[in-house]
Amino acid sequence: MLELISTKFDFDFEVGYPPLPRWALTLKKGMRIEYYWNEEWDWSGGTIQDILKIMDELVVTVEFDDGSLYRLPLNGEEKLRWRPSQ
Repeated sequence: MLELISTKFDFDFEVGYPPLPRWALTLKKGMRIEYYWNEEWDWSGGTIQDILKIMDELVVTVEFDDGSLYRLPLNGEEKLRWRPSQ
């Protein structure tokens, strides 16, 4: 049998996406970064060419070491795919 213990919650619910991490606001054109593609390709190094802020997301243009150029999203959900160059 179920018993109601309390109707009061000890936490607040938040709706929406997680915010950008603080370090994301330090990204600058010319900075070296690494981006995680997947288990097969692993981490790839590149240089930031441009940064565009759209609402709660950054769109970062990166030229990777192999010469390829990509525009990649950086938002609260994608933060684990990014790191400073090592």
